[in-house]
Amino acid sequence: LTQFTAKLFQGVAPVRDVAAPAMDKSGLYLIHKPGQVQSQVAIMLPSVKRDAAEFWQLNFLATLYGGGSESLLVTRLRDDLGLVYGSAFWQTENWQSGYFMGWIGCKGSGTGLALRATAGLMEVLKQGVKEKDVKRTKLSLLNGFVFNLDNKYDLASTYAGYALRGADMDTLAKIQEAFGNVTAAELTELAGRFFDVSKLQIVVVGDKNTLVGQNGDEKLTLEQDLQAVAEELGLSFNEL
Repeated sequence: LTQFTAKLFQGVAPVRDVAAPAMDKSGLYLIHKPGQVQSQVAIMLPSVKRDAAEFWQLNFLATLYGGGSESLLVTRLRDDLGLVYGSAFWQTENWQSGYFMGWIGCKGSGTGLALRATAGLMEVLKQGVKEKDVKRTKLSLLNGFVFNLDNKYDLASTYAGYALRGADMDTLAKIQEAFGNVTAAELTELAGRFFDVSKLQIVVVGDKNTLVGQNGDEKLTLEQDLQAVAEELGLSFNEL
């Protein structure tokens, strides 16, 4: 091992200069995959970098909205409407770029309905986050600290990451404080600023010819339904 490591590069590691992904091209994009019964949906929405003052409050909001089996998004799409077999939404933890990410797996015929419900829930939170949802999310996140850092390896890995990036070594305490003190009013204000459906980037992989339903005597395809969704949300529509 000593001989091997001695042959490795001994100088200063080069600084990576990777540009943040462009987040100014909102739209709904369809990738046609003939014969695919289910749709795979990826969602992006602009947020903030990890060093921003509001980062952990936004992380909390993303978890309340779509992170975990008890989140509003999963409850609505899977339990209430029966549209999806899986969905998730989270805040990325990047230092040079900031955005929300989401994923939906559903029947092709239910893709448009799932997207309408996803955007609709964002609009609901902009009107007011409920105290009961804040309390549930706090219990889930704060209890998670016990299980996520319950051994020496996880502790060492977490703090080594903070040291490597030059982050404060009391970051965990700051996260707990942010989660514990955030209020429904703060989350409502953040949802109003960041849950702008006109800035969504949505990519759907599915069969565009899947029959979704009827529009009078005319059969409605997935492609046509997604075009309607894009128009409703104020997004452009493109097939990639």
